[in-house]
Amino acid sequence: MKANKTLILTATVLTAPLAVLMTGCDNTSEKQAEEQAEEQIIPEVNEENCKPKNIDKIKNKEMQQEFSNRCFLRNNFKPSPKREW
Repeated sequence: MKANKTLILTATVLTAPLAVLMTGCDNTSEKQAEEQAEEQIIPEVNEENCKPKNIDKIKNKEMQQEFSNRCFLRNNFKPSPKREW
């Protein structure tokens, strides 16, 4: 019984300082976080943004593909209103 308490106490004493030290290991600054947030925003789909040079400016390849798809599909077929003759 005493050995179990000693083992638990030893584990706590060894892991607590490690946990305290690891909390300060986040190296991302606010500027980097802001830049990453800006990269996550897909631009508006319009004639200017859908030019290849502007699509290439999107660094995230998944977002670039999604935006390209939206540009390609922006002129969808729109049926004319039904007419009663």
